[in-house]
Amino acid sequence: MPTCCAPRRAATRTRSAVRTWLYGVARRQAHNRLRSLSTPPDPLDDLREPAATEPGPEEIALVRADMAVAAAMAPCPPGIGRTPLPR
Repeated sequence: MPTCCAPRRAATRTRSAVRTWLYGVARRQAHNRLRSLSTPPDPLDDLREPAATEPGPEEIALVRADMAVAAAMAPCPPGIGRTPLPR
């Protein structure tokens, strides 16, 4: 090969490598963009129930316990059971 053609071949190889690299970057970016546009919906969104507006069994039990304590303390004379316990 003549000496005058060597720099030209080297430049062609460099341009080819840059072109291949740039093509790979563009292809990955396009693939990522398509993948982000077509994200499937969350399958659990349809299964979630809305929050209940009525009290649950725990709240009903707590209210009943509070009512029982209030009913038990009603016949007590004033001042008994209403002062905090000593520590």
